[in-house]
Amino acid sequence: MRNFLLTVILFITGFNATGQDNDKKDFTPYIAVWAGGCVDNPFQFAVGIQKPIQSNWSIAYDVHYWKTGYECYCDDMYSTGDFRSITPSVKVIYSTGKKEGRGLMAGIGLGYMFAKDRGTEQTYEYDELAKTYAYGISRDAKWDFNSIAPSFSVGVGLRVFKLPVSLNTIYYFAKTTEGWLPVAGGAGFKIGFRKLQ
Repeated sequence: MRNFLLTVILFITGFNATGQDNDKKDFTPYIAVWAGGCVDNPFQFAVGIQKPIQSNWSIAYDVHYWKTGYECYCDDMYSTGDFRSITPSVKVIYSTGKKEGRGLMAGIGLGYMFAKDRGTEQTYEYDELAKTYAYGISRDAKWDFNSIAPSFSVGVGLRVFKLPVSLNTIYYFAKTTEGWLPVAGGAGFKIGFRKLQ
């Protein structure tokens, strides 16, 4: 993981150095909405800025936010709770279009996820004949974690009313109390606004 982090930092730094002559100060603010997961609130949001750093390449800085309730039957344990996460990150994005933000797109990112996960858990057994559940004693549980959070995305970019729009899928990975897992993300869209300097 340390080597991966160093590689991403050098990759971003190198592109910033070579791309300084292209739109030095121009950046595009954006908002993004994704939906994913069988949870109470599948909608997740991000706000950030994106800047071209070289032909077909751009860099983005954003903050991802998600809050949802959930319930889960896993490994003979029934869990229910509330999950909330904030993930600031930096992303490098490649697009195939001749114009900025158009064509097929792919991106990698690296951030840090701050997650609060609180709820209850209890053992359970399922009776196949009676088609009923028998639950054990419920107890409070806490699964909070803070973790480096790499992300991966693919999509397509286009223009809608002269605004840059991308339809994409993104996933954030993090080291939870149960190990490395895809924690957030889904399918959605990103809308850019007027360029600023």
